[in-house]
Amino acid sequence: MRRLSAIMPALLAALTACEPEQRDFHNPYLTINAHEDLDGDGVPNGDDPDPRDPSCADIETDVNHCGECGRRCSDELPNAEVSCEAGACAAGACLAGWSDVNQDLSWPDSDGCECPTDDPLTDVNHCGECGHACPALKYHVAAPTCSEGACAYACEAGFSDADHDLGESSVNGCECQTEDPLTDADHCGTLCLHCPERTHADRACVDGACTHTCHPTWQDANGDLDDAGSDGCEAWKPSCDRVDLGSGEDAVPMCLVPAGDFTMGCARIPWGCAANEEPEHEVTHTGDIWIDSLEVTRARFRAFVQANPDWSPAGRGPAGARCDAGYLGGWKGTEPPAGTEGHPVVEVCWFAAAAYCEWAGKKLPTEAEWEYAARGFEVRRFPWGDAEPGEAHANCAEWSCADGNDGTAAAGEFEDGASEFGLLDMSGNAREWVADWFGYYGPDPAEDPAGPDVGEDRMIRGGCFEDGGEELRVTRREWAASASVDGTTGFRCAWRDGS
Repeated sequence: MRRLSAIMPALLAALTACEPEQRDFHNPYLTINAHEDLDGDGVPNGDDPDPRDPSCADIETDVNHCGECGRRCSDELPNAEVSCEAGACAAGACLAGWSDVNQDLSWPDSDGCECPTDDPLTDVNHCGECGHACPALKYHVAAPTCSEGACAYACEAGFSDADHDLGESSVNGCECQTEDPLTDADHCGTLCLHCPERTHADRACVDGACTHTCHPTWQDANGDLDDAGSDGCEAWKPSCDRVDLGSGEDAVPMCLVPAGDFTMGCARIPWGCAANEEPEHEVTHTGDIWIDSLEVTRARFRAFVQANPDWSPAGRGPAGARCDAGYLGGWKGTEPPAGTEGHPVVEVCWFAAAAYCEWAGKKLPTEAEWEYAARGFEVRRFPWGDAEPGEAHANCAEWSCADGNDGTAAAGEFEDGASEFGLLDMSGNAREWVADWFGYYGPDPAEDPAGPDVGEDRMIRGGCFEDGGEELRVTRREWAASASVDGTTGFRCAWRDGS
């Protein structure tokens, strides 16, 4: 008995060693030893109801254990979408950034997908390694490049990497390279905008906002000049359709004379002009002006006289602002001579002209406003251009125009004589009172000049039906006492916001 006890351990060990291996009932391709612990749970395989390796449970479809434990399809078919089908690895499409260069992806012995670049040192989509695309960055950073296998970045023109953080992980991008974002058109405002170019327009940054101004002879007809996608300025076309300006007592078409610069006055060479028309100087109108398209007619003035008896031919105006004798000569009470209702009113003094415009909710134009309206954007000799006056241009002297008139004609009859802004009869028919006193004439002030503060006489502009040739030039200046009247002088009114 003692002998049997002594040999029992050795006998049991021998019997155990001779036990056959067991099949893994979950994986018939694998065998297991009953005394080993295949799944590492502390229970020997022989006593474990589920001794399999839990990560190797499905060799039919598992891409990491396809056909046998540990066989990875991604190792055999790199850089491709893989699947395990009946224990065999299969490839679908290539992963992003990779390509089936060899066109063998569907073959049994395929080596997977290859990198579609010959130069990973410079290819921005495969920079340094295949599939590494250099990301685009925000905030004024130019498109990335690949240099020596590394993504490289640069700032757009006008911007700089002020905080030295420009790289793949940068979140701020580039900073504005300007000292004055309030006026710098290339770095405008808090967003450091590059004010866009517009066709036939100048761009500027004003108080940190992009603005545009049309070139002379061009206009923002669509009203979209500062909008995104604007097509710029359009060729100038006269705009003479406003009838709603003023008090409503004189609802006649008025023409837009836009804010801008023009050359006022005359240089004797190449044109002849009087000394009082010099010097030639630049004037800026800071706001739009609207001026009657036609001279005030006798019919229109009749409505004023009927509404204001002080200005009847018998009254001649209130005390202190009374016209000389001859005021509205030929009128019968408040009625003009029959058949002349459409002619410009003449034989009115400056006081009457100013009173009419005030009644209409308007004003007499200044001398500078009148000349700009007559001359246009460019240095013109006459309202219609530089051509000598002819019968289609104006009602003027027989020897010059041969228009068949020996006095005033109906206002607006000579359409070929229109100014660039669409005003008619700015030369010929009747001369016109303007607001200014006669006196200093020169370049100061350059903006919105209104003439001297005081004086004895008032200015008259434009030629009349008795004038011809050079006498119809737009720079011609005459003057007379405020109370004086004659049969060649009338007027037209203007309107300007705030005036």
